[in-house]
Amino acid sequence: MGLGLTTALVAGGLFSHKLKKSVSVMADAIQGLAGGELNFKIDTRGNDEFGSLMKTLKSMQIKIGFDVNDSRKMAEEAGRLQAALDQSTTAFTYSDSRQQLQYMNDAARKLWEEMTNEIAKTHPEFKVDGMIGHNLANYLPEDIRPTFSEVSKIPKVIELSMYGKKIQVAVISAFNAQGEYLGRMTQWEDKTAEHIGQQEVFRLVNSAAAGNLKERVDINKLPVGFVKQIGEGINQILDALITPLNVAAKYVADISQGHIPAKITDHYNGDFNTIKDNLNQCIDAVNALIADANMLSQAAVDGTLTTRADASKHNGDFRKIVEGVNNTLDSVIGPLNVAATYVDRISKGDIPERISDHYNGDFNALKNNLNTCIDAVNSLVNDANLLAQAAKDGRITVRADVDKHNGDFRKIIEGVNNTLDMIVEPIIAVTEAVETITTAANEISSGNSDLSARTEQQASSL
Repeated sequence: MGLGLTTALVAGGLFSHKLKKSVSVMADAIQGLAGGELNFKIDTRGNDEFGSLMKTLKSMQIKIGFDVNDSRKMAEEAGRLQAALDQSTTAFTYSDSRQQLQYMNDAARKLWEEMTNEIAKTHPEFKVDGMIGHNLANYLPEDIRPTFSEVSKIPKVIELSMYGKKIQVAVISAFNAQGEYLGRMTQWEDKTAEHIGQQEVFRLVNSAAAGNLKERVDINKLPVGFVKQIGEGINQILDALITPLNVAAKYVADISQGHIPAKITDHYNGDFNTIKDNLNQCIDAVNALIADANMLSQAAVDGTLTTRADASKHNGDFRKIVEGVNNTLDSVIGPLNVAATYVDRISKGDIPERISDHYNGDFNALKNNLNTCIDAVNSLVNDANLLAQAAKDGRITVRADVDKHNGDFRKIIEGVNNTLDMIVEPIIAVTEAVETITTAANEISSGNSDLSARTEQQASSL
């Protein structure tokens, strides 16, 4: 019994020592895990209950290690994200699930500082440094607050006009795996410069549509930056575009008023040079047209009515104009040449036949007048022939009918008739006297015969 007790005591002491050692190891392991120490070695070789506990602690160590690594990675990523946001020129803020501001980067701080004076008019105690922990919606226009505060799984963009600025707000809500709302990241983009630039561009477009090409972007209204650079670029483009157009407009106006300018010698690029070349060709074409018009005019003054312009030197409607002038001259000079020929023949006593060709307008009147002249001259000639033949036949009392003639032709016939009267009257008087003398002589002769017969009769009666 004494040996058994001794054995039991020895075994109990050994077990107690082992138990204390295992508990101590386990306590160290638990304390290490609690202190975040994950690199110590946990002995899991035991097959008893303590071995199972140590294996469980080892599993906890491994899991905690993974969790710590994941957390460290997330923290590193969050740190990198925050560093990127801090350096970003775009304004970002982060609000938690209670809509309370927790973070704003330097760009966001600068944006809100720019609006401080305007915000202070409605929020006198406002300070940018005091925004953390407050709801950003409180500083937004009242009609926008519900839309801004609404939690949505779909990103939303809101256009704001506040505190003298045009701001585009993009809100992205964050949710965990269980769909619980965690907060929101908000991007604040100042569109004021773009808005002012757009207004200037719209004003410029409306002015251009109204024909006012002198308007330019008012650079003084634009803030320093790329919008101002764009405005300056637009003005340069307009100058480069409108200057040649103004030159073209002036040249076209001068040409339309009959002032033909000198050819353009300035150099232009691209399509503007094409416009210049086309204007110079127009000037050449108009000058050629003027030169031919002057040439035809001088030819008419000089009496060279057969001169014509060379239509092949002209193109398009200018050629049609020259051809039209040539045809007009042909139409005018053709009847004039006929008239000149007829007048020449009539002046030489060669009376032509009546003109039977058809002419239009005043040319037909000219033809009718020439035919009337021919008829008048022929009538004069016929009456002259009539009087000559009558005189030849001894019909000295025949006279022409003056009523068949007009003007000086009538005077000619009247003169001829009067001349014949003056010539014929003495002849008639002489004829009548001769007839009287003849009658008297016959009567004397008859009386003498009668006297002789009576004398003889008396003598025979004696």
